Amino acid sequence: VIFCQGWTSFKSKCYYFSGKGQAETWENSRKYCKERGADLVIITTQEELDFVSSIFPVTWIGLSDKEMEGRWKWVDGADLLGDEFWQIGEPNNNENEEHCAEVSRSAKKFNDVPCNRTFSWACED
Repeated sequence: VIFCQGWTSFKSKCYYFSGKGQAETWENSRKYCKERGADLVIITTQEELDFVSSIFPVTWIGLSDKEMEGRWKWVDGADLLGDEFWQIGEPNNNENEEHCAEVSRSAKKFNDVPCNRTFSWACED
């Protein structure tokens, strides 16, 4: 049994979700996670995607193509493999402004959006 002090445990991982009504940019959300020895969530399974997307209407995840347009990488440096978790028609880099990824409760899929938008976030330890 994993003990996640003050955090939420799911499938042997520990998660921290921002408070209700708390919203930050992607960078500030990541900073918050890192200050607590964690990072934005890396989603590897459909089950984990369903879990993370169920908490808030929209949640930042640890995925961006900020380093190189079109090359989506997780915060641990790993490339995103496959495209099965993207919403249909995404990522579309609308107006060349969308370099960070979020998941929504309604779609339960990834979507690229501008990194300066403010959303809830999920950290993973």
